[in-house]
Amino acid sequence: MEVVVFLVKWIPKNLVSYIIGLFFRLFVPYPLNYPYLRILAFLFRVDLSEADKPLIMYHSFEELFTRKLKPGSRPLATGQEIISPVDGTLIHLHTIKEDTVGTMLNVKGVKYDLATLIYGTHPLPPAGGFKPKGFFTIYLAPHNYHRVHAPVKGKLVSILYHPGTLWPVNAPFVSRVPHLFSHNERVTFSISTKQGLFHVIMVGALNVGRISSPYFPTFISNSLLRQVNLSKMSLDIDVKEESLEQGDELGTFMLGSTVVVVWENKEIFENPETLPSLPHKIKMGEGMLSET
Repeated sequence: MEVVVFLVKWIPKNLVSYIIGLFFRLFVPYPLNYPYLRILAFLFRVDLSEADKPLIMYHSFEELFTRKLKPGSRPLATGQEIISPVDGTLIHLHTIKEDTVGTMLNVKGVKYDLATLIYGTHPLPPAGGFKPKGFFTIYLAPHNYHRVHAPVKGKLVSILYHPGTLWPVNAPFVSRVPHLFSHNERVTFSISTKQGLFHVIMVGALNVGRISSPYFPTFISNSLLRQVNLSKMSLDIDVKEESLEQGDELGTFMLGSTVVVVWENKEIFENPETLPSLPHKIKMGEGMLSET
């Protein structure tokens, strides 16, 4: 595996992802689209029964992968303060004690600085500082539903885009590449609630170099312009404070990747008996606490 990591280190990961994205966006006309997408759906184990429209109405691999779902496919858990923002596998869920503030523990004890993950090169907000209380990480496989939703009710107060590379985000790479999530291209949505701030970080990955959002429709990550733009500066997306309900759509991955949710000020998982065992398959809208 070390040899694979070494080889991936030296390939132009963003450019490779962009080129693969061009293939995935190729328009396939009727009637060729049906057999083409049927084969891909079979290979990637896509659940077509949940899609909002028949397979024949999709004309590219990306259209299929970014599909919306039929109404009612993801009912929201009632009475839970926080729900899963995505379909995927819950691989980490940690509370943060006072002696570990500012770090997140990942696979095999790899440590990440949460402030860097969220804010990148931006200075931390001056009022109150940064007081993380916990985080969880959900990995999306290619067959999963790829839209990301608000895990809490509140106000969308900021969106930060951080340019970066596009390392794979599966466990072997995460455990071998120091600070991998903080190096990867990502978009952070910060939501203000009565309990404190919640940060939803969409982390890009190899072959997943495109992240879009209805809150900045003119922007898309790892675009053609990004291939020639050498700027390493983060981008603070101009966003008016938007009221959010649980389940409102925040953004879309063009394939599978990873979402990290960090919360500040309040511990929301105080009872260890309510925590699910890991790894744990989860769907968007399900409560993050086990039923008791």
